[in-house]
Amino acid sequence: MFKNEDYVLENKGIYYTYKNGKQRKYKSWLSGAFSFLYDPLMSKSVFPKTLGASMEKHELFLKNELNFIHNKEILELGTGSGNLSQILPNDNKYSGIDISKGLLKIARKKFYKAGFNKNFKLFLCSAEELPFKDNFYDVCIFNLSLNFFNDLDSVISELKRVLKPDAKFICSVPIKDRNTDKKTIRGNIYSENELKDIFESKGFSFRPYPFKNGSLLYFSAILEN
Repeated sequence: MFKNEDYVLENKGIYYTYKNGKQRKYKSWLSGAFSFLYDPLMSKSVFPKTLGASMEKHELFLKNELNFIHNKEILELGTGSGNLSQILPNDNKYSGIDISKGLLKIARKKFYKAGFNKNFKLFLCSAEELPFKDNFYDVCIFNLSLNFFNDLDSVISELKRVLKPDAKFICSVPIKDRNTDKKTIRGNIYSENELKDIFESKGFSFRPYPFKNGSLLYFSAILEN
């Protein structure tokens, strides 16, 4: 599954990536010592106060989209604390990446508890430089993180590289159009049309879902042959 076996090493259930013999380091907005705060922050602050959205509606959307997916290679960009383990059927093979080691440790416990056993791998790495080989994944999920990348072009190029032809990309992201209360949202906030143009320029179709939840846009992008 790796494009270069020498640059991915596992330690205590987490895979680390290396460059020129040195482990890659990342700066996370939530340091390891405070990773336990992630879930309450998301449910009590980020969703209702920043995004004007409902976490319950968000999870309902994901359940409706993912419950029927079985026996596929799944990639999640931005694993967080591993809440997708409670939604995704555990007969799938899951790969999750994040730049927070603390969150990956929490996610590891959740995926084991959800019965994934050996059907999951967690990676400390960035979506801008994925360690996976070409044309490997059937589905990619990207929740609430796309706006944090300065080099979105590199992220989508990497996504295009690791997805199989006709693979599906499912994303939720805050957008300008729906931030009607003018909340301060961290990162680079795009409009729906801007995202459509970006993905279509990379060879993806772009299909927004008719699902409203605060400032969030839910969309899929299919990698076309």
